[in-house]
Amino acid sequence: NSSNFLVTVNDKPDVDLNLVGDSEFCLGDSLIIEIMQDDLIYNWSTGDETQVIVVYTAGDYFVTVVDSLGCSDNSDTINVITHSAPLANFNILDSIMCINDTPLPLIYGSPTGGVYSGTGVIDDIYYPNIAGIGFNYIYYTYTNIYGCSITVADSMTILDLPSVELNLPF
Repeated sequence: NSSNFLVTVNDKPDVDLNLVGDSEFCLGDSLIIEIMQDDLIYNWSTGDETQVIVVYTAGDYFVTVVDSLGCSDNSDTINVITHSAPLANFNILDSIMCINDTPLPLIYGSPTGGVYSGTGVIDDIYYPNIAGIGFNYIYYTYTNIYGCSITVADSMTILDLPSVELNLPF
């Protein structure tokens, strides 16, 4: 006495992940992880059930997908690393200059290696005659080895030359 059975074996669904961005990024940035296949049930390690997730924090991310036949598979795990922005300081010792003062080399940014910018700044030198009379900001941007940046600022006031009147007897 024998019986015949028909057994169908289905393939696991493919799980192709696409990263929109780098898996290592600065705090405040993000990474988009998307599954390239449609018509699946998505169960992310975050609890999300969408085809695309946006990641803002460090951690391990993976997804389990289930197709219409009930077959499931897990994706590879993506390890996301985040980096903090660096700390930087920038304080000009004397924040008042006259319009005709000697240009000021900008050496006050810390840590060294940053970039100075602002009206009147050329090649890390502040030119009061180019900045012009009034209140100006000078910026210092520092970028760490991970590409994370911070910009800090200090102010400078440029004064006009005093006017001198001579009363000469005629």
